[in-house]
Amino acid sequence: MVEDEYGVLDDEPRTVVIREVPKEPSNLKRNLVVGIWIVVLVMLALFIGQNWRTLRLDFLFWQFSVKLSFALLAAAAVGLIIGFTVPVFWGRRKKK
Repeated sequence: MVEDEYGVLDDEPRTVVIREVPKEPSNLKRNLVVGIWIVVLVMLALFIGQNWRTLRLDFLFWQFSVKLSFALLAAAAVGLIIGFTVPVFWGRRKKK
């Protein structure tokens, strides 16, 4: 060991600490979900576009004349709403 006016100097080699840089999380899952949604929406749009005729719907005591594509779009919207809300309510029930 050699000592100088600023402190102690070691003859031993210094160890270098290498820190690993944290990796950013993968966006694979998010990209996969977005891709699936795009495919589903494109298929839904094609299906609706090919079914552009008028039909009569009977519900209880009412009768409606609507385009088949609008009926399909309404059914898809109701399905999406149910699909997103039911798991939320099931999750709340499990927590109690």
